Amino acid sequence: MKPGLIRQIILVGIIAGLADITGATVSYMLSGGTNPIVILKYIASGVYGKEAFDGGAGMATLGFLFHMFNAMAFTVFFFLIYSTVRKVTDNAVVLIVFYGAFVWCVMNLLVVPMSNVSRGPLTFRSSMIQMGILIICIGIPVVIGTRRFYSDPAK
Repeated sequence: MKPGLIRQIILVGIIAGLADITGATVSYMLSGGTNPIVILKYIASGVYGKEAFDGGAGMATLGFLFHMFNAMAFTVFFFLIYSTVRKVTDNAVVLIVFYGAFVWCVMNLLVVPMSNVSRGPLTFRSSMIQMGILIICIGIPVVIGTRRFYSDPAK
């Protein structure tokens, strides 16, 4: 294991998680949302169902922790697959777009449907907005952070 790997994964995961929750909050507020805490309770509802929306700060905190766990898991996964993926392409833009789209697919086609989240059908518009947020907020920091780590000859 390369020196500093764990530290880099944690740093990149935190950056990606915070960027993503910020992107989701901005999108929510621009679409007319008034209380961004609802986003964190929505995330918590994946485990706790509709009761999450009746919870207070504790439920919002759990939603934030679940969100950060997911961001960290996607960061770890990319670090693990990077040596294989870069054999296919090492083009940063391609990796960013594909990884952001991959994260969207996993979350919206696998994780959310298997959770307790109550949501309506996906629309093309909302799917493209969510995917764009993930490309920018997860794809960019994860891909760049991983590439920088593995391209640094001191590591």
